[in-house]
Amino acid sequence: MDKSAIDQTPRIRNLTPQLLLAAVWLLSAVYMAMEIRRSWLPHDEGVLAQSAERVLLGEVPHRDFDEIYTGGLSYLNAGAFRLFGTNLASMRYMLYLFFLAWVPSLYYIASRFGAPWVAASFTLLAVAWSVPNYTTAMPSWYNLFFATFGLAALFRHFETRQHRWLFVAGLCGGISFLFKLSGLYYVAGSLLFLLVAEGKGNARVTRVERGGCIALAVLCVLAYEVSVFSLLRKGFHPGSFLYFFLPTLTVGAAVIWQRLQSQNRDREFSSVLGNLLLFGAGVAIPVLLFLIPYLRPGAIADFVRGVFVLPGKRLQYTVKTQSLLRFLTGAAADLMFLIAIFKTPRKIRGAVGSLLVAAALVVAVVARKHPAVFDGIWVAIWNMLPVVIVAGVLLLMAKATNVSPEQRQKIFLLLAVTAACNLVQFPYSAQIYFCYVAPLLILCVLAAGTLLEAPPRRVLSGLFCVCLLYALLVVTPRFKFNRRELHVSRGSTPDFVLPRAGGLLLYGADAKENTDLVNLVDQHARGKYIYATPDCPQVYFLSGFRNPTRTLFDFLDEQPGRTQRILAAIHARNVNLVVINLAPDFSGPVPQDLREVLEREFPEQALTPNYEVRWKP
Repeated sequence: MDKSAIDQTPRIRNLTPQLLLAAVWLLSAVYMAMEIRRSWLPHDEGVLAQSAERVLLGEVPHRDFDEIYTGGLSYLNAGAFRLFGTNLASMRYMLYLFFLAWVPSLYYIASRFGAPWVAASFTLLAVAWSVPNYTTAMPSWYNLFFATFGLAALFRHFETRQHRWLFVAGLCGGISFLFKLSGLYYVAGSLLFLLVAEGKGNARVTRVERGGCIALAVLCVLAYEVSVFSLLRKGFHPGSFLYFFLPTLTVGAAVIWQRLQSQNRDREFSSVLGNLLLFGAGVAIPVLLFLIPYLRPGAIADFVRGVFVLPGKRLQYTVKTQSLLRFLTGAAADLMFLIAIFKTPRKIRGAVGSLLVAAALVVAVVARKHPAVFDGIWVAIWNMLPVVIVAGVLLLMAKATNVSPEQRQKIFLLLAVTAACNLVQFPYSAQIYFCYVAPLLILCVLAAGTLLEAPPRRVLSGLFCVCLLYALLVVTPRFKFNRRELHVSRGSTPDFVLPRAGGLLLYGADAKENTDLVNLVDQHARGKYIYATPDCPQVYFLSGFRNPTRTLFDFLDEQPGRTQRILAAIHARNVNLVVINLAPDFSGPVPQDLREVLEREFPEQALTPNYEVRWKP
């Protein structure tokens, strides 16, 4: 062999991680680009777009209109409108840019628990279960992005011991909160972990310092568990309660146990407190900067009410839970399956793994055609989250000897943050909400696998293939099926051709009806304002008319005196046309007294399948 070729071998090996990352990034970028303009829910697109446009017009979220999230996303989407144009696609293009930055962060974390090809494979699996399933620029996607960025920063802190990475991790938490209140889940999980994060010092620890650190950990864990319990109690259902509370309870118990067992020789209390303060400063700074526009009488109260009080109303209107039977069945099936895998004799593990790989495509095809099969696999995968968190924490507490102390801390950090971020599925545990946390679960599976001394690699490879093909061939198409787009060929003419659609490739009854509705509004509306109710914010944005009220979703509005306020706003803005949603997703129908007035003042009417348009002659 040529000596120069031999000399190049180590250099090529050193490039392998970078080449794999580049390949994963390119595949993810292409796959996301294929889906970026597909699928929608009208009220989701509408509420994001209308909020952003109101910001462009100089309004401040919560102060001037009832923003349903924290408000940061509205400013980001307003920036997207300025960059790419005022249309629905612009918000997705901004999401795409963040997605491209997120994929390397996933790979970075995964690479800490496996060889480069393993990290690349799990990164692709995480991508398949994430944004391509629903490419609307929802704030929960940004919560996922910044939780991943924050985890990567904390991992970097472990590897370099540079405290600036703690601050960066805190910044990620603060920014995530500005997108949606659920960004605090990442913050809570990280703070729990920092209570037990160990340093590398050799200073002696006094009994008082150690006692103070234990007391701090107990108080923080109790506050965390009580907060989670109080949240879950508001929409109590046994199945959902166990699904969400068991992982957080296990992590909290592990924090106290680790603190009691800690032999760390740093000056514990000062070190832990310093880390918490540095992380907390990172969280606080973006939030304080965001609050500057609210420094006027009453505006801070509006912000607090909009961010922390109004979301409680969603428990009355937007609740979706799983039954106790589905939780117990799914969790039991997962446990039995895992036990069967690890109890399988090593001589036949290879055959079982090969069989799973061969069966992966068949399973995906059958699940696509038969809803019962789809549901059975979904329940098993969905319930893997509490199973993996609890099992992973128990393995860590068993003091596995095949991983380093630093690696154990990374695994616990990942488990703690995932257990907390899982609460994004409460109280609305629709299938897409699992996708907001599924990538973190996939990283947890990879990390927890390193605690096993002899994992059945071929069997796990078979399961990997099943999960990947199930996501690509079943889950993503099924989300489109739920929006009546499954059987539409890619060459078909879209049913959604409005100027403000931005070229989205949307099909089906919803797309056609919203197009017809907006054309009808354009024919009869005069002036700058119309009134659309309940829960149809997309009508304002797509038609280009403004909203005369503060309201985006009607159930968030204050009920006393509401009819009078609406009529006053209609009269003040000389509204000549109203749209009535006959099938609202969340709020109830238009109150009878308001409907009677609208029918009297706007006598002309036209109907679409789900909307009634009324106007003055």
